[in-house]
Amino acid sequence: MSAEYPLISILDIKISEIKELTNKLRKIKKKIAQLEDKEKAYLPTFDFKKQRFTRANLEDYLRKLDEAVKKPIRFRRKEKLRELGVRNVDKLSNEIFDEDEMERTIELLDELKNAYDRLFNIISRRIVGWITEKGVDGVNSWLQEKIISYASELKILEDLRSDDIKDYLLELYLEQGELSNLKELYGEVKRVESIFANITIERNDIKIVKEINELLSDIEDFGVGSDEDIFREHIRSETLNGIRDDLKKLKAYLEERRDEFEREIDYWCNLVGRYKPETNNIKQLKQFLDEIKKECKEKHLSYYILEKIYRKGIYSNIDDINDFSKKADLIVEKLGNLQIRDIDMDTIKLIEDAYYYLKFLEDIEYPYEELIKDSINTSREMKTILKYFIEKTKEIEAEYNLLKRRLKVYQKILGEKTDASKYLELKNIVDEYRKRITEVLGKDFENIIRFLLDEEKELRADLNSLSKFLIKIKPLLKEVLGIA
Repeated sequence: MSAEYPLISILDIKISEIKELTNKLRKIKKKIAQLEDKEKAYLPTFDFKKQRFTRANLEDYLRKLDEAVKKPIRFRRKEKLRELGVRNVDKLSNEIFDEDEMERTIELLDELKNAYDRLFNIISRRIVGWITEKGVDGVNSWLQEKIISYASELKILEDLRSDDIKDYLLELYLEQGELSNLKELYGEVKRVESIFANITIERNDIKIVKEINELLSDIEDFGVGSDEDIFREHIRSETLNGIRDDLKKLKAYLEERRDEFEREIDYWCNLVGRYKPETNNIKQLKQFLDEIKKECKEKHLSYYILEKIYRKGIYSNIDDINDFSKKADLIVEKLGNLQIRDIDMDTIKLIEDAYYYLKFLEDIEYPYEELIKDSINTSREMKTILKYFIEKTKEIEAEYNLLKRRLKVYQKILGEKTDASKYLELKNIVDEYRKRITEVLGKDFENIIRFLLDEEKELRADLNSLSKFLIKIKPLLKEVLGIA
C-alpha cells in the first residue's frame, strides 16, 4: 500500500503538466488560425528524428512556436492601425498587440472613421497614449460607450463654418465627456454664425461668443430679433469685439426705451387704476401703453391736458395726479376742450383755482352759465379763459361774502334770524330786509351800514336817518355798553 501513493502523486503531477502544455498549445493553435497560409509555412516544427520528446524539449518548442506566431500578428495589427491613420503606433509595447482585444480596438476605430472622420483624426493622435494609460479593454469600452454611440450626434458640429472651432469642441468633449456641454457651446457658436454671416469663430473666441450670446438673449428679452431693422441699424461691426460693443449699446438703448415706457405706463396706470405688466418686451409695453392711454382718454375728459403734463415732465410736481385729473375733468366738462399752447405749473395752479371757484359757484348754486359763455368768448387759449373766469368768480365771491355780512347786520337790526347759504336765496332775503329797513330808517341807512362795516371812511347820512337808526339799534347799543 505504501508503495502506491508515490506513484499516484507522480501521475497527478504528470497529468497536471500535460494539461498545462495542452492549454498552451490550444492558445497557440488559436493564434495560428489567424495567420495566412504563407505565414504558417515559416512556423517551426518539432523534429522527432533529432530531438527526444521530453517535457523540456516540448516546452522549448512551444516557446519558439509562440514567438513565431506572435510576430506576424503583432505586425499585422500594427499595420492595420497605421493604415487607419493612427499616429505613433511604434510607441506601444509589443505585448499590447498580443491581446486579442486589440482586434476589437481596430474594428471600433475603423467604424469611427467611417462614421465621423474628423473625430477619428483627433482621436488617432491620442489613442496610443490612452491605450497605454487605460489598457486595451478600457479604451474599447470608452470608444463604444462615449464615442461610437454618440458619433452621429457629435457630427452636428459639421454645421459650423470654422474647422478650428469644430476641432476645439470635439477636443473639449473628449476631455469632459459631457454631451450637454458640447451641445450648449455648439448652439452658442451656431447662433452667432447664423446671425453674423461674415464672422469666422476660432477656439480663442469662445469667451466673447458667450458674451455675445448673453447679450443676444437680453436683447431678445426686449422683444427685438436679429431680423429687425432696429437690430441691423445698431449692429454694423464685422468683428466679434465690435459686434459685442454694438450689442451692449443696443441693450443700453433698449433699457432706456423700456424705462421710458414703464415711466409713462406707471403714469397712466395710476390714472386708470391698472397694474403694469411684468415684462421687458418693448412691443408688449408699447401695446399696453396704447391700451391704457385709450382707456384713459375714454375715462378722462381732460386727457389732452394730462398728456401735455406728462410730455412736459411736470407730473412729479403735482401732489396727487388722480385728484388733479378729477379737477381738470370738471373744468373741461364746463368750459370745453380749450387750447393749451404750453402747459406749466402756472397752468396747473389756474386749473386748480378754477376748479375751486367752480365748486364754490356750484355750492352756492350760482347761475354761472352766462359767466362760462363770457369766459369762453374772451379767447380760445386756456390760460386767458381761466384767468377771466377766476377773476369774475372772485368778484362773485366778494359779492356773496358782502351779502352774508349784510344779512347778519340786517338780522340784528330787525331782530330776526334766517339762515341762507345759496346765492339767489341769500340775495332775495337781503333785498327784502333792505327794503323793510329802508321803509323804517330811510334811504340813508345803507350809507350808515357801509360806514360801520368800514366799507366807507366817511359817514354820509342826514340827521333824520341817523336819528332813526340810533333809535332802532338803541337796545343793541345798551347791551353792548352794558347799560341797564
